Amino acid sequence: MRRIAPLFVTAALVLGVGAVAAPVGASTPAKTSAFCKALKNFNLPDVTGQNVSEETAAKAAKQLRKLSRKATGKLRQALKTLASGLEDVADGGKPEDLLTGDYIKAAGTFSLAAVKCLAGGIELPSN
Repeated sequence: MRRIAPLFVTAALVLGVGAVAAPVGASTPAKTSAFCKALKNFNLPDVTGQNVSEETAAKAAKQLRKLSRKATGKLRQALKTLASGLEDVADGGKPEDLLTGDYIKAAGTFSLAAVKCLAGGIELPSN
């Protein structure tokens, strides 16, 4: 999880602090979603760079599919898109093929959701 923490920070800066701000006048904290609870124990293998092995991509895809079961709506679809892209790499595709609009949009959706969970008080597990 610590390996993808810089991605979350960058996404939060790009997408804006307003997206993760709590509504004015909120009196009680919202119930923690199943996704946020699952994210606490999420450990994505390092899939950065051009030297991503097929084995690493397969492991990352499996972790994303598992996490998608806890998500709903657009977030679930985004996680499935990310997993599908990594499965393509695991099947011999090039990591550069992940630089499509759909994959980048899915990564942004996932990053924003993760930042919202982290802003809500979920701490990163120590590795």
